[in-house]
Amino acid sequence: MIKGGTDTCRKKERYESIIMAAGELFTKKGFHGAKVEEIAERAGVGKGTVYEYFKSKKELFYEVIKYFTLKFLEDFKSAAKKGKGYRQRLENALGLLVSYLYESSNFFKLLIKDHWEIDEKLYEWIVNIRKATANIVEDIIKDGISSGELKAEKPVIPALILLESCRLVLFRDLFDENEYSPEGIKSAVIETVLNGIAVKPE
Repeated sequence: MIKGGTDTCRKKERYESIIMAAGELFTKKGFHGAKVEEIAERAGVGKGTVYEYFKSKKELFYEVIKYFTLKFLEDFKSAAKKGKGYRQRLENALGLLVSYLYESSNFFKLLIKDHWEIDEKLYEWIVNIRKATANIVEDIIKDGISSGELKAEKPVIPALILLESCRLVLFRDLFDENEYSPEGIKSAVIETVLNGIAVKPE
């Protein structure tokens, strides 16, 4: 039993080392630029070992996307549960999102750059993850509606606007150097969606 458990643990560690190495190289070089030999070397395994875990480079690419996307989703769920009241929970959830987008910007840009490598099945999976993320924000907004702090509008619309607007973090070139701040973007997005930009008459 102990030996079996050790083997399972070793396989999991090797799987994750390949995933992490592949994530770094795909992010740096793109799908076509990254070579399986390089991934194996960085992971500290032989090229044949990579193919023991993944049938092809494309399958490995897909698993990298799933691995990091699911990790984000779990962290996002956790962040959305923290805080008192809808506003604090929203701040925490979107704060984590912009942090992920900022710190892993090259990975998210990779998904845009090499999107043609994604087949229909994986695309549908990604869409479902985005729906799950939107549902989390939607639930936070529903809490704000229930408490009387937000208008009883369709919560899915502001939820999607909030999430999509946070992606501005990926486009640093759109901002002047002194205007770019992930935290500032998050705050501006929340303020704009919740309070608008129109000056309210006194």
